[in-house]
Amino acid sequence: MPRQYDSPPLVEALVEFKFTSEQPWDWTIPGLFFGRIRDTYPVRQEKTLLNLSIQTPGAAPQELRPGLERLQFFSEDRSRLVQVGPNLLAVNQLQGYPGWDGFREVVLNRLDDYSAEAHPTGLQSVAIRYIDRVVIPGNGINLPEYFRALPWMPDGAGDSLTGFFQTVDLAYSDPEMRLKISFGSTPSEGADTSAFLFDFEMVSLTPPALDRAEIAAWLDTAHDRLEAGFDQAFTEGTHRTIFGERGVTA
Repeated sequence: MPRQYDSPPLVEALVEFKFTSEQPWDWTIPGLFFGRIRDTYPVRQEKTLLNLSIQTPGAAPQELRPGLERLQFFSEDRSRLVQVGPNLLAVNQLQGYPGWDGFREVVLNRLDDYSAEAHPTGLQSVAIRYIDRVVIPGNGINLPEYFRALPWMPDGAGDSLTGFFQTVDLAYSDPEMRLKISFGSTPSEGADTSAFLFDFEMVSLTPPALDRAEIAAWLDTAHDRLEAGFDQAFTEGTHRTIFGERGVTA
């Protein structure tokens, strides 16, 4: 049974689908998609990127031009987000995570909405990602007291660790997927606390078929593996005293 916390460290959960299609991308699709979800996600926003053209000798100077990357649809309180772009769908939960069963149902429903309007032919990849921010009282803390995933430091390297960032990639089979775990220090909001970011991302190496049941099964397997990685990344003391695990006394 998953652990339950009074102070979970989760900052954001998201699932991203990248599709294959036999047709060129049509920017009317996000509008049609919005028509299906506007009651739940009424706030629209464009996300753009700069298109950079390289100037060739003798050619006139070319300016940077903003280009539309994707459309974003937020809930009224901006706690939830859906993003649609060329052959891409992402479902984000920013606040008030409803638990895996609730989040998975939202993801699958948005996938149904996207498929009904975009008519993709298959999946190029699926990714599920959890971003956690862990805040611990004090400065110069003893990392092994709180974390099992630790940076290596040579003897005599210094008097204290001032910052770090590390990434680990792990491969799984049946089905094939890759777990990327990024862990590092991050600026703290208070002078008397230490803050750390954990980023757990599972990506398909062999994506499932474009079938709701198969995708749901893949998501469940990926989530179980992510949850096991999260559980093992922290000491029991962190689960108990920092996250406030329910049913466990300090």
